[in-house]
Amino acid sequence: CYRHQSLDGGPDYRRLGQTPNDWFARAAALDPHDARSRMRSAMCLDWLDDHTAAEKMFYDAEVLDPNNYYLVANLGWHFVQIGDYSAARECFIRSLALYGNNPTAQNYLQICDERLVERASGRPALPSGF
Repeated sequence: CYRHQSLDGGPDYRRLGQTPNDWFARAAALDPHDARSRMRSAMCLDWLDDHTAAEKMFYDAEVLDPNNYYLVANLGWHFVQIGDYSAARECFIRSLALYGNNPTAQNYLQICDERLVERASGRPALPSGF
């Protein structure tokens, strides 16, 4: 709930974004084999612009649960946040291979493809369907 309130971007967004990390740290200590608390913490860190710490947390989560399609999709989301669309694309492809009925990976894969075309051509990509 704190993370979602923080995403609203109000004046207290930093405190609201940090508070869940305290809870996620407790959860990780209570269950050191659960990757979800690390993944959610990484998402908060990305929101708070600490992308280096977020990436480390994502990788720690991935070590615990490397075949979790949702975690891999969210690692791709992290790469979108930092503008590394090639790395993000690989994560989304891997996530879809793990579980094909995966709208998060499908949608973000399309966004990555469009951004990579834009970068390669130097102009914006045409909307889908052209």
